[in-house]
Amino acid sequence: MALSLLRKPLRTRLWIGASLLGLVLTTLTLSNAILPPGKSVDSSMLGYDFLAFYTAGHFLNTGQPENVYDIQALRTYQQAEAQRQGLELHGTYGPFWNPPFYAWIFQPLARLPFQTALRIWWAFNLACCGLAVVVLRRLLPDRSWKSGGLIVALVVLSLPFTQALMHGQNTFTSLLILSVAASLWLAAARKENRTSLLGASPSENMPKGRAVSPKPPFSACDGPLGERSLPRLRQSITTTRLPLDLLAGLVAGLMAYKPQLAMAVAAAMAITLGRRAILGLIITGGGLLASAALCTPNLLADWLTRMPANLRWFQETNHYRWERHITFKGFWRLLLQDHTLGPTSTLVSIISAACMLGMAALILRMLIRARREINCPATPARHRRTIAGRMIAATFLGMPLLMPFYFDYDLLLLAIPGVLLAADFLEHRSDTSADRWIVGVWTALYVWTLLGSTLAGFLRVQLSVPLLATLTLLQCARGRRKSAIALPESIAEERHRALAA
Repeated sequence: MALSLLRKPLRTRLWIGASLLGLVLTTLTLSNAILPPGKSVDSSMLGYDFLAFYTAGHFLNTGQPENVYDIQALRTYQQAEAQRQGLELHGTYGPFWNPPFYAWIFQPLARLPFQTALRIWWAFNLACCGLAVVVLRRLLPDRSWKSGGLIVALVVLSLPFTQALMHGQNTFTSLLILSVAASLWLAAARKENRTSLLGASPSENMPKGRAVSPKPPFSACDGPLGERSLPRLRQSITTTRLPLDLLAGLVAGLMAYKPQLAMAVAAAMAITLGRRAILGLIITGGGLLASAALCTPNLLADWLTRMPANLRWFQETNHYRWERHITFKGFWRLLLQDHTLGPTSTLVSIISAACMLGMAALILRMLIRARREINCPATPARHRRTIAGRMIAATFLGMPLLMPFYFDYDLLLLAIPGVLLAADFLEHRSDTSADRWIVGVWTALYVWTLLGSTLAGFLRVQLSVPLLATLTLLQCARGRRKSAIALPESIAEERHRALAA
């Protein structure tokens, strides 16, 4: 039985696994519905992370911006709100970690009752997740329901999806922004001239890296709803005058609300796409921070000065759940110090920094090599597409390991490199030992995330970190691997001369 299953195509095996997982989760959901109160999960146990956003919006609404980053004020309000709403915080509370401009978004929601605001926030995030899946599906060469439906199934059935939804986190917003940014990044690296949020359309005869100017969407003979109007309207929407690398930077800059995620993506994008991507990052990311500096200068100063101390106090004086940190620091701290209170030991700091620097050097080398390959005039378009996809996937895989703060619910963002790898497999059908290793480690990581936070606390080992590190190494090696594309001898020689120059 097991051998016959292993002989089936990878997509079939994934569908079988997703079906079994869906059956288990459906059973658990139905069991929870029939359990007596006190033993089941109910609404009073959900949305605790959203309470931190809600609190920040409340303080802005009531003219108390100085309390947004005040630990004691946050704690007092959240405990009182929990009593009013019947929430079971059990003495816990959530600080607001984001830059001050992000609190503006929650001012309208903070005027509503907490449960109403939470439901609106859930609806918004599910919409973001749906749009992100649509964008990711357009990256696949095979857009049939068998492939597109598999993306939906694996995303919805993953534990990070459940965690982000139940906690009221903003991971779905990040997934949408980064999915669009990755799509534009990939199109810009391919040197395509036209794109949309739903996919890219290559054209080799147009100027590289810049979009074409569309024809007027209507003409006098079309009529307001003539047969030719809608196709031209679609063309006018999906065609843009802005360079794709600038657009990629503009979208990625929106991640400034979560700086720990934005930094790695911004650095990789700047290295591979160059000046216009940097300009886009500055316009949106810098613009958001500048708006906070102009509108609420004291609040921005509070964030810059209080945030490091708040984070250190929260991690060192409380029972912090290091098993939920998908970082080198969290891995080594849990392994060597367990859950003991107090500052991180010197040994843990040194080992963590060494691991982060080593991973950063590996990814930087890959990015520089990918930039040289992509910008080489003699590189065929299909080869550029392969190199770009592998480079972006490696960047997203290594992103958690390059920062000191990354929670397990943000592992949902690994849907982006997962789809890019699937597209690579579909385009370059191969079955080498390296490919089988990548599939095996991906499968192990997915399975581990289902039980990881529970097992990691018991075993004192968060296996997601070494599994992610292994995946990043394998993906970087795949990026260095010669593509399955055979280059004609004349093109290969021209490409070699261009690289040498």
